[in-house]
Amino acid sequence: MFLFLHYFRCRRERAVHPVALVVTSLFVFLTTFLKLLFNYFSACKPDMLYPMDMDTTPQESSSTRRIYSRNQLLAVRTKGTTDNAYVNSIPKELRRPYRGCRAGAKVKARVLAKRWKYKPSIPLCVIGNVNSLTNKTDELESLVRNVKLYRECSLMVLTETWLNNNTLDANIELPGFSHVRADRDRSLSGKSKGGGLVLYINNRWCNPGNVTVKDIICCPDVELVAVSLRPYYLPREFTNAIIVCVYIQRRAKAENACDVIHSTIARLQAQHPDAFIAISGDFNHVTLDSTLPAFYQFVNCPTRQSRTIDLLYANIKDAYTATALPPLGKSDHNLVSLQPLYTPRVRREPITTHTFRMYSLPNSSGCFNILWSPASSSMRWCAGEEALRRGMPGDWIGW
Repeated sequence: MFLFLHYFRCRRERAVHPVALVVTSLFVFLTTFLKLLFNYFSACKPDMLYPMDMDTTPQESSSTRRIYSRNQLLAVRTKGTTDNAYVNSIPKELRRPYRGCRAGAKVKARVLAKRWKYKPSIPLCVIGNVNSLTNKTDELESLVRNVKLYRECSLMVLTETWLNNNTLDANIELPGFSHVRADRDRSLSGKSKGGGLVLYINNRWCNPGNVTVKDIICCPDVELVAVSLRPYYLPREFTNAIIVCVYIQRRAKAENACDVIHSTIARLQAQHPDAFIAISGDFNHVTLDSTLPAFYQFVNCPTRQSRTIDLLYANIKDAYTATALPPLGKSDHNLVSLQPLYTPRVRREPITTHTFRMYSLPNSSGCFNILWSPASSSMRWCAGEEALRRGMPGDWIGW
């Protein structure tokens, strides 16, 4: 009927072609039918209302709608809620374990490595001859900021810094490091140029307040500075760490240089018998194998052309492994990284197991139980007040 009326109205007006008129009439009919169908189903759909001022009891209307108040909806929440969190009511034994981004052996190993990053058992060292430090400070600062090895190392022992009284401390400072310098004294060494020692100490490994300069020696044969350190973490078998920086000139007398080093180390060992001692620097043609037989040398890679003259001695066997690094600037010496291999004594000791017999007093009134469980052992000690009062033999008491 609708199509018939629409067709004759358009024919009377003679607006369009008959075929186009039929298509237009069908389109209008379909859109009108779909709109009516949508309105019908929308009216039949049940709604959930949440009025704020309804009664506390649920109301049921003639249709399928159910109306709840705000208080009733809040009462659905389980007990134990807080202001900022919602406590899950599922029992612990039924909950699924959380396995997020922190699960897995690799993640745990990464977290453990990060925790001990600045807590090595013995200091991680970078040593080398820099052949003037003032013109290489910017490069060294860039390495500390961008290279993980330099940023996380505990100590940097640098020789031949060529510093003097005209060089300010601010010109050689590094971010995150404190330093101890020992410039060459012209009146004591007989030379005005060259020489000089600098020891950089990582502030995240050792507090600057726990750094003590023990001795500074400058003579024609050797330049030496000894520093005592008490880092944040140190194995219990060591009282402190003593680092001795050495530079021996090319034309120095080996016997005189060895005598000075030997006397200094002997005095330090007498003062600190349980200290970790490391001797590092540029030794040129001198070695300490016969002077200090109780010390071990760990640098086994060439440091200047094909020669190994930048050495590190320590009073612990199997303490380090050496790795060659590129030279600093245009220096003719390679830097050397020494990674700690030492395992603390507490980790090397075997696990001690204790075995105890278990005793119990049957049919004892007023019995009291004490459960004692140290590592790898357990004992239950049971004694009765009545047995103790009667003076029973000690075999009944499990101690």
